[in-house]
Amino acid sequence: MIAAGFGFSSRASAGEFAAALDEALRVTGIGADRIGALATLDDKAEAEAFRRFADSHSIAIAAVSQSRAAAFSASCATASARSETETGLPSVAECTALATVASAGGSSEPKLLLARIVFGHVTCALAGSASADEIAHGRSEAEGHAS
Repeated sequence: MIAAGFGFSSRASAGEFAAALDEALRVTGIGADRIGALATLDDKAEAEAFRRFADSHSIAIAAVSQSRAAAFSASCATASARSETETGLPSVAECTALATVASAGGSSEPKLLLARIVFGHVTCALAGSASADEIAHGRSEAEGHAS
């Protein structure tokens, strides 16, 4: 499973979410059909622009609790001072993507495939299972972008 995690401000538009995901997929070479969930903090999951974006892409939203996301803080590749001030997390996008993959189960630890990228009022990160058969193509290219 591959999850796209998102952090965003209240000014984010559905177009910014789409552009951020498109860029993340382009950079990693991962196909859009591989994204199993769009993750964010549970208090942001109902944001109108985020729901419109998810609906237009027919991808489920994974609402992640603050405490669950915080469990992945040490696994983040980046840190945003604004995110740390507002949420206590170094990267909402990275933490929620990792937490969603971990919640999906599987035998391997979640792995950050793409550290957060910023597009307008949106950040996006990709995480997946470290198992090669789940990630298949895109894994080797993405590994170079996660650090």
